[in-house]
Amino acid sequence: MNIAILGGTFDPIHTGHLAIAQEVIDKMNIDKVLFIPSGNPPHKNDVTSKEDRFNMTKIAIMDNPKFEISDIEVNKQNFSYTIDTIKDLRCKYIDDNIFFIIGADNLKFISSWKDSKNLLKKCSFIVLSRPDVSEENTRKYIRDFKKHGADMKYLKSILLEISSSDIRARVVMGQSIKYIVPENVINYINQYNLYKQYPVLDKDLINSMYYFVKSKIPKKRFIHTQGVVQMAIELAKIHGEDLDKVYIAALFHDVAKKMHFDEYKGKIDWDSFEMDQDHLKHGKLGAYILQKHFCISNEDILNSIRFHTVGRSNMSKLEKIIYLADMVEYGRGDDIEQLREFCRKDLDKAMYIALIISKEYVIGKGQKIHPIVDKLIAEYR
Repeated sequence: MNIAILGGTFDPIHTGHLAIAQEVIDKMNIDKVLFIPSGNPPHKNDVTSKEDRFNMTKIAIMDNPKFEISDIEVNKQNFSYTIDTIKDLRCKYIDDNIFFIIGADNLKFISSWKDSKNLLKKCSFIVLSRPDVSEENTRKYIRDFKKHGADMKYLKSILLEISSSDIRARVVMGQSIKYIVPENVINYINQYNLYKQYPVLDKDLINSMYYFVKSKIPKKRFIHTQGVVQMAIELAKIHGEDLDKVYIAALFHDVAKKMHFDEYKGKIDWDSFEMDQDHLKHGKLGAYILQKHFCISNEDILNSIRFHTVGRSNMSKLEKIIYLADMVEYGRGDDIEQLREFCRKDLDKAMYIALIISKEYVIGKGQKIHPIVDKLIAEYR
């Protein structure tokens, strides 16, 4: 039997997941798709309980006889790593062929996964096309992996632009998720009041802010913004910061990234260094935009947006959270997981490390460093 593994946080599972699984069965000679909700994912700390995610996945697939679910990861107490899961499945499905489904956008990260060389030998891979990765680059990655003995097959898959983070945001804003999430999963979300524990701001205000920001920046930048919101809320819960303030600051931190700065000369108090560095101007302009369009006057929120690029002396807890969340949101990859851990444990120590990393990055790009950076490094040393 050919068994394809579809793993993920499924927070929540949606119709995109189900459509992909069915397409793999239809086009890749697969007999069964095994859905494996993650237990304690090593790269995500702020996810819905594994029990809820498992239950939602279970009811979502119950009407398809070729879909099955496994509790192999949710039953683990420690972090779930792909290689460990594949080894366990190999023991259970001794005579079957195992295929691991992976998106083309994740191919470049395989080498950083635990025991990746062994993983490439333990199972075959079905690589799904992604809208933000060209087929040419994907096939190049596949050729390179095949040179090292990997068995990979490419599937130009159906592209449904649905994301779990968007679904969670819609729930927060009180919007419908009908047709993008199975009806029985919607009922489960409502029954157990999932995804509503974020800000308590007025839903119309959240809705208005969300779509305002989304209209001002490119899609890729907005995905990053959503990641910063998620990470900032995670850190806020750990360190006891107000979720409403965190949500607004994280949402607006990059709102001015693509705006024309010349239009705002004389209105924004950019320092002499920022006047010559356009890539640093969007912070203070973003705070101005938030204040002008939504009448937000809370200086802690505004300062966390103003100074999220280079920081400033005596930063508040909120300012530190936004600065760090911008740097360590999950879309930044796995190379900075150690810094994420410091963010969860000690904001000041995380700031020290983050400032050093930022300084080295700027120097590496041949750019000038804001004079405040060295002062801040000394402050947090």
